[in-house]
Amino acid sequence: MVVYSSGVMEHVEIWGIKMNWFSIVQAFVSSILFVIVFGAAGGFIVLYCPRKFAVWIWGLIFGLTAIFVFNNKIGVGNRLFFDFTYLIMFLSGYWGGWMTVLVTGLIAGGYGLGQETLSSYEFILLFLFGLGGTVLRKFYPEIRKWPPGLWLGFTVIQAIVLLQIRWDNYRQMGPAQISYVILLIFLGFYLSLKFFFYVQEKLCRVFFLDESLKKSNLYLAVFDDRGRPLFLSENLKENNSVKEAVKEQLFPETGNFPLEIHRRGMHINRELNILTVEGKRTLSLDAQATALPRGDMGVMAVLFDITERKQIERDDLYLERVNLVGEMAAGIAHEIRNPMTTIAGFLQFLKTKPEFKGYQNNFELMLQEIKRINLIINDFLACARHKPVDFKVQNLNAIVAAVAPLIQVEAVFSNKYLKVELGDIPDLTLDENEIRELIFNLARNGLEAMEAGGNLTIKTFRDEGEVVLVIQDEGPGMAPEIMEKLGTPFLTTKDGRTGLGLALCYSIAGRHNATIRVETSASGTIFYVRFPFNGSYKFS
Repeated sequence: MVVYSSGVMEHVEIWGIKMNWFSIVQAFVSSILFVIVFGAAGGFIVLYCPRKFAVWIWGLIFGLTAIFVFNNKIGVGNRLFFDFTYLIMFLSGYWGGWMTVLVTGLIAGGYGLGQETLSSYEFILLFLFGLGGTVLRKFYPEIRKWPPGLWLGFTVIQAIVLLQIRWDNYRQMGPAQISYVILLIFLGFYLSLKFFFYVQEKLCRVFFLDESLKKSNLYLAVFDDRGRPLFLSENLKENNSVKEAVKEQLFPETGNFPLEIHRRGMHINRELNILTVEGKRTLSLDAQATALPRGDMGVMAVLFDITERKQIERDDLYLERVNLVGEMAAGIAHEIRNPMTTIAGFLQFLKTKPEFKGYQNNFELMLQEIKRINLIINDFLACARHKPVDFKVQNLNAIVAAVAPLIQVEAVFSNKYLKVELGDIPDLTLDENEIRELIFNLARNGLEAMEAGGNLTIKTFRDEGEVVLVIQDEGPGMAPEIMEKLGTPFLTTKDGRTGLGLALCYSIAGRHNATIRVETSASGTIFYVRFPFNGSYKFS
């Protein structure tokens, strides 16, 4: 907003029209409308450009706007007129920050200097107003609640600064002319900022929605009645397998699916199993017909990645199965053990009788089976949810180091190799005996799955808020039907085993608030046991 006089013009004219109230209003409205139109265009362009270029685009837009208002001067008296260039600089600082101010100032200032209508002092003042806008942006969103009276006081201060740019003009202007300037500056600032507040709110909603979709497991899509995508969230654009799976579900080869579900007043809710670059994922699809802006029917589909939730549900189901077995065992263990102890005692007694000397092998076999029954009962009891535990603050690495020699013996005996890689991890609250049993069971399963010469690897490391125990073998992997039932009691592929080893591991993990995840392929199987870490213990 520059106030100055012309030494050659007897009458101030805009577009060839002698200045009067009509021309003042016309010039004022055209300037504000141009600011609004360019602001709206900038908001639209920024939506479809990379975010890193946004400040440069806004700088270019504000710079072009400044050139227009620079030439669209508003007369307030004989040979006295001003424009909204400084308003544009202020808006550029508020909207885009210092980088936008730099671009806008170079464009507007360069144009003014080139036209020889802008002094070096005024050129510097452009950037000072831009700096004022960058300061004001710190007060968003509180600034939106400022009353008009506060803006009026703010405007009076700016008007005084602007009128001081050229002291001669200030002395020539009467009270009425100064009032015109203050009023127009106030209206220009107030209307422009109100519009940009509106644009800012709308853009923030779009940006926040876009960022939320990018960082979440939520996919959003809108299709027309022919299956052509009208809108796809950014994460869906990058995932062709998910996009194609959705289209196959919503648009079969025959029939107009959107019209069909619209007529029936129904919506679709189903689960999809999709193979992506990240592996097998489970998605929940919710779709319903929606009216498109031009009046025909389309489909809006919302998908949510529920892979982790389904895994948690499976883990809970495993634990429920294991706990049920453990609770049943706890209820009947005493009743079973008493008669079994009596039977074992009588067998020991009969074994010593000379007349049964020829049945020694039979007695040994029966006693061994009774011992096996006792071991099964012990495994049952260990699966119980309320099994007593002895939690202490200790380090997982120390437990791994203690049990590693036992695993090494079994590995050497079967001509296999053990590798232990212990990372820098914090202390945890653990039951040492239970964790030893978990490690030994998983390691023994890995050794038994491998041929001679295979490597079994045990690793520990920290992953954000968790401590991870990894046990990896080089076996042939597990069949899909085994993976689906993994952790189920009595599930075993080995002769002479109870099938309670993995069930016991899941039960131990549950009592430690840990989770077990399994990855298997033709090159081996990896068990990940993840222990939560609250950050209150020291590192080893």
